[in-house]
Amino acid sequence: MTRRQASLLCLLALAACAKPKGAQGLAEAFIDHYYIERDHTAALGLAQGIAATRVAEERKLVEEARGAGADTSQVQPHLYYAWKRTVPKGSDIEFTYLLTIDSGGVPLKKEVRVVVTPGAQGMRVSFFNESDL
Repeated sequence: MTRRQASLLCLLALAACAKPKGAQGLAEAFIDHYYIERDHTAALGLAQGIAATRVAEERKLVEEARGAGADTSQVQPHLYYAWKRTVPKGSDIEFTYLLTIDSGGVPLKKEVRVVVTPGAQGMRVSFFNESDL
């Protein structure tokens, strides 16, 4: 294999690992912040409407628990997700992902729906929910 071919293969591999842009990239950034990193502030920056209300309420509950002395530093489960489908709904776009939560070797499977809506601030997550599989 020539050096040029190896460089091309490396570039293709990097491109395959890159996050999607646009609405799907936003949905995946939201999942990363909310589910994987548990960073409510970052997730809130990508949300509006019902989604923003839910994230803000949960952030408040976590802060209150910490203030009351609750130990929130417990071992965190490993989470993985994979895109399942995209469904346009008027000006909104609904993305569905399969979320796997590995907690102590016991895998839990959930389906996560994230709705991205255009607004005055650009594209934002307007709704999300998860259901057990």
